[in-house]
Amino acid sequence: MTKHILITGAAGAIGSALCEKFSMLYPHAHLTLIDINETALQKKTSALSGKAGYAVWDLFKPESLATQWQSVTDAHGPVDILVNC
Repeated sequence: MTKHILITGAAGAIGSALCEKFSMLYPHAHLTLIDINETALQKKTSALSGKAGYAVWDLFKPESLATQWQSVTDAHGPVDILVNC
């Protein structure tokens, strides 16, 4: 079964580095990258060669949590690893 790894703050320096690291550690996993910077998310997703998708999600808006979480898990299954940067 494919692991689903969700990384928040994925467009920042630490989050971006963790995307690369988890991509290497779990070569068959799907990564979901979360941030508010869509341009950076697009670049990072492209650099991961089809192993990742992204969602523009402002974690400072808790009212969107349930909807966004449902959308991500509907698309890629339950989250196995959550990294919050």
